[in-house]
Amino acid sequence: MDPRQAPVIDKADCEFCPPRRQLEWYNTPVASDNDHALAIPSLGSFVPGYLLVLPVSHVTASCRVSASSKIRLATFVSDMTSRLAALYRIPITVFEHGACSSSEQPQSACINHAHIHLIPGSYNLLSEAPTPVCKYDSLQEFLNEERDEPHLMIQDPGGPFMSFEDMPTSQFFRRIIARRLGIPDHWDYAAAPFDENIMQTYKDFGIEVTPDQC
Repeated sequence: MDPRQAPVIDKADCEFCPPRRQLEWYNTPVASDNDHALAIPSLGSFVPGYLLVLPVSHVTASCRVSASSKIRLATFVSDMTSRLAALYRIPITVFEHGACSSSEQPQSACINHAHIHLIPGSYNLLSEAPTPVCKYDSLQEFLNEERDEPHLMIQDPGGPFMSFEDMPTSQFFRRIIARRLGIPDHWDYAAAPFDENIMQTYKDFGIEVTPDQC
């Protein structure tokens, strides 16, 4: 196998791929770029408007999308970031826990399908990030650098995109944001889904869903 390719993972077991994605009401997209990317509310939405941007293709990190899809993914993330900033009238923080490999060693990513977090608010994640690996002028520049190892990526509002060596701590940046919000014990999306904020996101986007929808 080409060492630049992501390891094969059974899509049937992926919660962001059909058919599992369609089984949960909170996976209803608020926006899409045809067959390239989706934006869905984040399970564990600390605040209304917290979205995940998913490549439709089953890849373990955003940099693993096909070369022809990277410009479209970067553009879609930019468009959704601008849309959120206009809707909520606050800056948007962007980050990713990139899995890349199927290593059994502890890593920040807990789902082996790429998803970029867009969360309204400024949380100064850079102040607690590991030593920077590289700085990028744009998300597209970051995506163009393929990686074989797990990584962290952030963009604090108004700042550059930065990548870092991964941390062996699940949901690393979510833990920091939870502390910033004064709810340090609610970092785990599975234990604290914040359904009310997910519902508010759908209302803000003018989309009707019900928790029992499937």
